[in-house]
Amino acid sequence: MSPLRLFARFALAWAVVTAALSFGTPAITLADNGERVSYTAHASLSELALSPDGGRVYLVWFDFVNAQDQGLGEVYFRYRDAAGWHPALDQPPVNISGSPDTHSEQPTIAVDTNGGVHIAWGEGRPRTLFERYLPPGADPASAGVWGDRILISNEDDVQNANMAADQAGGVWIVYTIRANDTYDVFARHRSPSGWEGSQNVSRAGGRGAFVGKVAVDPGGVVSVLWWERGALRYAARTGDWNAPETVASSATQQSGITVETSGRIHVIFTEAGGGGDSDRRIAYRTRAAWNAPWSNTDILSETGNMLEPRIAWANGRIVAAWNDRSSAPARIYVMQNFGTGWRDRQAWTDGFKAFSPWIVQGANTVAYLSFRNADTDQIHFSIYISNSGQPSTPAPSEPPLPPPPPPGPNPAQSTAPILGASYFPETGHNLGGSFRAYWLANGGLATFGLPITEEFTEIGGDGKPYTVQYFERNRFEFHPENAPPYDVLLGLLGRQELVSRGWLLP
Repeated sequence: MSPLRLFARFALAWAVVTAALSFGTPAITLADNGERVSYTAHASLSELALSPDGGRVYLVWFDFVNAQDQGLGEVYFRYRDAAGWHPALDQPPVNISGSPDTHSEQPTIAVDTNGGVHIAWGEGRPRTLFERYLPPGADPASAGVWGDRILISNEDDVQNANMAADQAGGVWIVYTIRANDTYDVFARHRSPSGWEGSQNVSRAGGRGAFVGKVAVDPGGVVSVLWWERGALRYAARTGDWNAPETVASSATQQSGITVETSGRIHVIFTEAGGGGDSDRRIAYRTRAAWNAPWSNTDILSETGNMLEPRIAWANGRIVAAWNDRSSAPARIYVMQNFGTGWRDRQAWTDGFKAFSPWIVQGANTVAYLSFRNADTDQIHFSIYISNSGQPSTPAPSEPPLPPPPPPGPNPAQSTAPILGASYFPETGHNLGGSFRAYWLANGGLATFGLPITEEFTEIGGDGKPYTVQYFERNRFEFHPENAPPYDVLLGLLGRQELVSRGWLLP
């Protein structure tokens, strides 16, 4: 089938879908490297988790009902598998908190080794900590199968909870509470039989400890990272909690931690300079085990207003994400490491304010990212693939034009995501480089529709080969001899169709 006939079919189908969605359900839109998935009023922080077999990605976030005073809010949930999102994106998400008369916020999620899903969140003023649990085998998209709300903690001013699964069917949660007129990081364990008592991990002695992060290795060693009066601190539990130690002497409150199956620990944090908000950079350290020496510090970012670092590991690949607010618009950056050093730093978003990334690493070097589009108050989701660990130079944030994919008999055939490009699962095609920049700057989905081919080489009416890509409502043609924005020209689809019918002269 010719690209023109394929275009006509897709355009007709899209018109029908658009008309159907206009009656009472939100239209599904896409942003640069991110699919909008929340569809709630004012979505904020999100977290992701994977099922034990990697076949499901679970997403949780909280939403402010009132954007002005942010006094009320709820915690919501969706999950994604090979069939798409559940509940579907034209349906409301699952309301986990079920507390319309109070403020629910800062959710965290973990999936135990049996497949049970645990979601915890802070609620009310003063804050208390609640959990809901989904048993293994139950349908997460059905609100009625989730367990009842369980009170985890009503300790003083509980906040900033973070969860991780162990290898025995349980989960650990860490959180900050006010105790003895100061703040400390506490931990609790949930075995299959229920929640156990709280334990003071930080033991900060009045210095104040905040924003704990937790990870558990297959041997059961629990690692906790937190901020304490300008420093990044760490403690491990190997039966009892070991004495806290300093990982970095100058850091902000934001950090992340992940562990390998071997017990190797990776931490990421925002290193604080002396120059205020513009003097921060993303830093990384590792150690072979909980009691091994720490490595030297690697710097992953430029110096600027760097925040919200996240890190994940699976199957030999470490991935990192963070927020760069040094200039407008704020962007999400990503980077990867196959055990031989950090590489491929690139801007993952552009064209809108992007905050609060969360990243998880799955099998087959596929990672998943969620983040907040602060221009629209919506959570977006994207897929971050690698190039199988082969050496490469660091990727620029926006290449002029990526090489076209290998030639094939049908450029309209669905394909896999390409590193650095926006992937559209609705049509199974990628959009990158100058074509993506032009698409975003000139109306995007509303103007041009979705891509219905990959980039490919086509002989133009002048007999010359051109790199082109077809969309539901237009055709892009790349002209590198022209300066942007005139390096991308629009094809005359109507004229081409009439010429092909013999109704007009070429």
